[in-house]
Amino acid sequence: MNIIVLNGSPKGDLSATLQYVRYVAKKNPQHEFSTLHIARDIQKIENDPQRFAADIDQVAAADVVLWSFPLYYLLVHAHYKRFIELIWERHATAAFQGKYTLAIATSIHFYDHTALQYIHTVCDDLGMCFLDDFSADMQDLLDTDKRHRLLMFADNALRTAAQQRPTFQIPQPALVEPSPYRPGPAPSAPSAVDSGDKRVLIITDAKDPAGNQAQMVSRLQASFGGQAEVVNLQELRIETSCLGCIQCGYDNCCPLEDRDDFIPFYRDRVMTADILIYAGTIRDRYLSARWKTFFDRTFFMGHIPNIKGKQIGIVLAGPLIRNPHLREILQAYFEMMEANLVAIISDEGNDSVTL
Repeated sequence: MNIIVLNGSPKGDLSATLQYVRYVAKKNPQHEFSTLHIARDIQKIENDPQRFAADIDQVAAADVVLWSFPLYYLLVHAHYKRFIELIWERHATAAFQGKYTLAIATSIHFYDHTALQYIHTVCDDLGMCFLDDFSADMQDLLDTDKRHRLLMFADNALRTAAQQRPTFQIPQPALVEPSPYRPGPAPSAPSAVDSGDKRVLIITDAKDPAGNQAQMVSRLQASFGGQAEVVNLQELRIETSCLGCIQCGYDNCCPLEDRDDFIPFYRDRVMTADILIYAGTIRDRYLSARWKTFFDRTFFMGHIPNIKGKQIGIVLAGPLIRNPHLREILQAYFEMMEANLVAIISDEGNDSVTL
């Protein structure tokens, strides 16, 4: 069979996850494995329509699609997430529909289940035949028993695909868009929320000023009597997501620090705020790739709970109730940061008044 590997690591050929795939390929010479370096080459893929089309053609010609990725903050890398968005934006879903597919992920087994659940739901939304997934520790390839487990997984999955056997599919709730939100008049002083000497920062990635997210942010800012600062991630110069080089492990200094706006913004405005409100829109079972880039880039602080003790609110546009793994990811992230997640609200209310 022809197996196309979608590599989700920004490190390309040096990806630890890709070595697991290559081991499987070495032990299965009867199959042809080809690799597309999705996360490494995302800027070329996004900016060059011919490159994107060529990659999609390879997917369409394959018998099996193998998603290969390391975990980046409880999910896939932001560049991988952007590729998934492009599949829908550029109407390329037909290339994936009906294809057998499987996933191999590497991590330290910390919330790997949420990343795999995300990929599984994406595959179901694409109409693919999901075979199975394999979650490996980054060092498992050095262990004889764990290599055997990997080969058993691959043999079972590829045999199922070769024999065209049916796969078990988990029906996914439809991504129904909530009703348009039309905010009423904002409270005037003294009814507005008085934040006192506490600094409030609202971070958004809204593109459509008439969309629900932008409308909710506007209403929320007005509720603070205009005292809350609003920053749109679309207006920041963020050149790339985390490169996974781990150079920040020595002193929390990122080699990207002087290349764009992210780290000065995060140090000077996010880490100094008292109340942080994150506003986003659900896209293909997560938030946007722009938001994923934000979370990935915060890794320059390593595992330091750098927003410890801050009050957190999350405002989402989209079907949160249909994506329980997203709620779990957000709760886990802020628990890891030792921040106090006050609430997650969405625009799923019956009407604007309720919301």
